[in-house]
Amino acid sequence: MTESAALTLVPTSEVKTYRQLFLDIHVEVRTEVGLMQDPFNAVDLFDERLTRYASRGGWEAIIGYNGEEPVGYVFGVPLGPGSVWWSSMRQLPPEDFTWETGSRTFAVNEILVRKRWRGTAGQAHPAYCTSRFSPSAWRNARRFWSIPLAPTGD
Repeated sequence: MTESAALTLVPTSEVKTYRQLFLDIHVEVRTEVGLMQDPFNAVDLFDERLTRYASRGGWEAIIGYNGEEPVGYVFGVPLGPGSVWWSSMRQLPPEDFTWETGSRTFAVNEILVRKRWRGTAGQAHPAYCTSRFSPSAWRNARRFWSIPLAPTGD
C-alpha cells in the first residue's frame, strides 16, 4: 500500500538528534528487501558511514513524516575540490565535467522510504535538490557507480 497523504519534510544538519531514526529505517528497509545479510549494510558499518558523511561540511538531510510517522529520509553532501567521487565510474567523463568546487555537485548518499509510503520518495528528492545550490545532484549507488538524477538549476 502506498500512503497518499501529504508529507511534511523536515530539513536537518543535526545527525545526533536523528541518528536512531536513520538506523531504524535503514534496518527496516534493508531487511524488507533482503539486504541486511550483506556485510556492507551491517548496522555498525552504516552507522560509521553516517558519522563520516555527517562530519563533512555541507551535510544535509531531509526526513519525511506523515503526521507523526517517519516515512523515510534522504541525505548527502557537496563534493569538494579534488573529490574522488567520479573515479569509480566505469567510463570517466571529461575532466571539465568532474572538476569540483565544493558547490557544483551535491551527492545524494542515501535515500530510503518505508514500504507503506513507496512512491512518495519523488516528493522528497525534488525538495532536497531544490534546497541545494549545486547545478546537479547525483546519487551514489553502493559506492561503485553514479547515476544522474535531476538538475537543480544553474
